[in-house]
Amino acid sequence: MVACRQQREAVPKEEGRIGMPTKLGPHILRDAADLQDYLQSKPAVVKVVGSWGLGASVPEGVLVIGRKHELRYDAQLQRETGKSPFEAAQQFVQDQLPTYRENAHIEYWEGHNEPVWSTNEQMAWYAQFEVERMRLMAAEGLKCVIGNFASGAPPLTLWPAFFPALRAAQIHQAILGLHEYSCPVMWWMTGGYQLNPEEDEGDEGWTTLRYRKVYRKYLIPNGYGDVPLVITECGIDPLVNPKPPGAGVGGTWRQLGHYWSTKHNEQDKEDFYFRQLVWYDNELQKDDFVLGATVFTWGSFGQPWSEFDVAGTNVAKKLISYTQQNPAESFVYASHAVARPRGDPREPYERTYVLLPPGADATWARAVVEATWDERRWTVGSSADDAGIGNLEKRSVVAVNPSSWPTDLAAFFGYYYTGAAYHSVEADSPVALKAQLRALPTPLPESAPSSRRRGVPRAQYERTYVLLPPDTSSEWAAAVVDATWDEHRYTVGSSADDAGIGDLDNRRVVAINPRDWPSDLRAFFEEHYPGVDYSEVQAGTAAELVQLLAV
Repeated sequence: MVACRQQREAVPKEEGRIGMPTKLGPHILRDAADLQDYLQSKPAVVKVVGSWGLGASVPEGVLVIGRKHELRYDAQLQRETGKSPFEAAQQFVQDQLPTYRENAHIEYWEGHNEPVWSTNEQMAWYAQFEVERMRLMAAEGLKCVIGNFASGAPPLTLWPAFFPALRAAQIHQAILGLHEYSCPVMWWMTGGYQLNPEEDEGDEGWTTLRYRKVYRKYLIPNGYGDVPLVITECGIDPLVNPKPPGAGVGGTWRQLGHYWSTKHNEQDKEDFYFRQLVWYDNELQKDDFVLGATVFTWGSFGQPWSEFDVAGTNVAKKLISYTQQNPAESFVYASHAVARPRGDPREPYERTYVLLPPGADATWARAVVEATWDERRWTVGSSADDAGIGNLEKRSVVAVNPSSWPTDLAAFFGYYYTGAAYHSVEADSPVALKAQLRALPTPLPESAPSSRRRGVPRAQYERTYVLLPPDTSSEWAAAVVDATWDEHRYTVGSSADDAGIGDLDNRRVVAINPRDWPSDLRAFFEEHYPGVDYSEVQAGTAAELVQLLAV
């Protein structure tokens, strides 16, 4: 029944969308016949794997993506040998850095090719690897194509574990990369072309057009639908399964001539494959978030890739003519595609955060409050990430007893929270700390250059900020510390903006005596810091506040 359907409708309907800019382009293994003609016809995207110099001859406005094959290890091996995501990303970028620097004409680079993950834990590791890779590449003035998953991968249920990488992609102007192949025709396993003739996937598919399932079910509903997509490999691949009855082991487009002739009455395999690519292009044109797709492949180094090669064939010549008639739009990473991170500050302000080490109890936090609150209103907390977050030009961190931390705090802020002015204070007791803080000149924050990555949280964490009214005395701040510090280690401050900032999944604000503010605090957070979990506590005295917070 499936075969009959294919015979009756060899090419699905809506074959042509006349005058629409193409979204196709070449995947290049090496220079080959007709390639320069294709490049000059203005395809949508060009991917170069090995022959990176070819990227320099691509016309302005065409997106160029590079990939360097890493022979010694893949992402799975890096994880299995115990490397942290940061260590793995650092190794990968350092190993490839000479290639990046020698090919400055290529701005976008892929990471690992077709990583394989089967659990949320594995995918979470890879997501953080991609986050770290984006950070490292940004320091080099470069951008990333992330994911780079194989056709039909990863399992759809793993996508939420990849959200941290997509969140970082919005900030670093990264692109999501996926591969989409099918066999024995490109629309197999889309729509009604299924093993079970009673099933119909509509305008989606399980291998080609699978990206629509990803975006519609996972990315768009969770705020990541504006991350642009490139299908960085596409075509026909015999390794894709399942296949329809009678297709046997399948083949590449070069090997399927007899099957297409028998099953579809298509005698010209080159023309039929070209029309399949046009069908795919027509579908891509329907989704604005898709930048393009690269046809695997132009040029090869012999078997098995020569069986995929279109260079020098009528497939290539038809693609060139098609692209000349339908040149691609110029690539622009549209400003609307870069989402405003949650918790961006409503307006610039200066913040000084006194950071206590993990083992400091409430007597140390009380010492900070008594020394600094009434005159300086410094924020008090014990989270290094909390001290560094916020897209602020002027941020200061006063680290108390940094030697008590298991890591080098100065290096931590220098790497993860660039632009935060770091200061340290060593004290052997809360009494000594109080004296030192009172004598400490007000730190002068550095002016951090404007950047969308400035103050972006290193990793997701839960944050609770106890917000006191502007004129509250240190007695009230000490009451918050006494009631909450030893058990919860909440951040304590008196800035509503400081309470709301941070691109975090879990931001909680506990507003003390909100009626003492000149405006409606709940409405303030709803307008300027949506997503904050807001609650209120009303107390007549500091002693009553202790009782209410301790519940």
